[in-house]
Amino acid sequence: YINLLHKFGMFAVLVFASFALTIIKGVGLLFSSRFDRKKSGAVSVTLMLYLIISIGNPIMFSPICVISHMLAIMLIRRREH
Repeated sequence: YINLLHKFGMFAVLVFASFALTIIKGVGLLFSSRFDRKKSGAVSVTLMLYLIISIGNPIMFSPICVISHMLAIMLIRRREH
């Protein structure tokens, strides 16, 4: 992750902020009182678990990981409305 900060500079802050915001909103949905929001929170946090694997393996920007991040964002945005 430190290498990404070096390579992307200030843009890396935006990338990491989007990861953090997705996880924070997903965890927030987990504590909701409605079951459908809890389910969306659980799925979105599960989709973001690739970040743990990315610590030792440079797969963070592989297509499947980017798609799972976009799906997590879609689930969070759909449940906010």
